[in-house]
Amino acid sequence: MQSDDRQRFLQIYDALFDQIYHFIFRRVPVLQDTEDIVSETFTAVLINIGSLDPKLSPKPWVFRVARNKLNDYLRRKYRLEIAEFNEDAEIPEEQPPNNEKWLSIADKLINRLEKDDRNFIIMRYKEKLSYKELARHFGITFENAKVKNGRILKKLKKLWAQTNN
Repeated sequence: MQSDDRQRFLQIYDALFDQIYHFIFRRVPVLQDTEDIVSETFTAVLINIGSLDPKLSPKPWVFRVARNKLNDYLRRKYRLEIAEFNEDAEIPEEQPPNNEKWLSIADKLINRLEKDDRNFIIMRYKEKLSYKELARHFGITFENAKVKNGRILKKLKKLWAQTNN
């Protein structure tokens, strides 16, 4: 491994470790499993750091590695798709729900989206990827990333309306 690659890996690790850890832990809330997947992710990043174009942001690439490691884990562990969350959330009209309840409802709505849309929204709003990073990650143009975001938000709005009827 070249010194430049080692230095780049350390920079990526320092910049993205917490985000990757949160990304995995949100989906696999078992501490030991989360740590294993994060470790596998950064091991793969270290091994393949030479293939990363130094001119590009490493964030989408590292998240793709993390998502692939997570999918590998889930296939090994469950041999099937993640079960959908219970969808019977009710919001009382007389008082607004607390923040935790809003987040719980938002998570339930997001989990009703198709897998690709769900990943897009999570990466956009929870992992805070830019449209440029999302475009590269999903293999679409910058403009298409913005349009895709708008369409997914419309789907979420429609799901919200269905939940409240």
